[in-house]
Amino acid sequence: MTLKSKHECYSIAPSRRGTLAQPLVMGHRGAAFSIPEHTLEAYQLAFELGANYVEPDFVPTKDGRLIAHHDIDLSTTTNIASLFPNRSRTLTLNGVATTAYFSFDFTLDEVRQLKVRQRFQGGIRSERYDWLFGVPTLEDIAHLLHQWKEQAKIEYKEPYHVGRGGMWAELKKPRWILEQTGIRI
Repeated sequence: MTLKSKHECYSIAPSRRGTLAQPLVMGHRGAAFSIPEHTLEAYQLAFELGANYVEPDFVPTKDGRLIAHHDIDLSTTTNIASLFPNRSRTLTLNGVATTAYFSFDFTLDEVRQLKVRQRFQGGIRSERYDWLFGVPTLEDIAHLLHQWKEQAKIEYKEPYHVGRGGMWAELKKPRWILEQTGIRI
């Protein structure tokens, strides 16, 4: 890639060897259009579709474990309200009183009981896999990455494919979580 001006972001030019550079493919939240986001199944599908990396978002649990979820409010895509109906609370977030099921109010054992659904409802994305999959931890995703790399070595036997399978993680609201809970992520 060569930057030529502020108006041209990149140019696709042959490398010194005369071949085009391989694009970097990110599985943002996994393959979230097809399967509920931030699930092991969505990350697996992203790799199967050719992603080089998956981009999970992480929030902490009460016992300090990192779980993959886009929001600090677990009710946006999980069944937490039906399993723990009286456990939401109100905190001030960005100057606004926010009532939510905050990830850091639940232990990992409690989070393991949750099932997820598609973020966007009403036919925008397939709801076929709603409520089938759980919320993974950082360790669960790392284990998936290890399995994927081992499987890629066996199936592809090519250097390009063996290197596939990485994680580009994002921590959600770490400073605010530290201020609210003392949990350092």
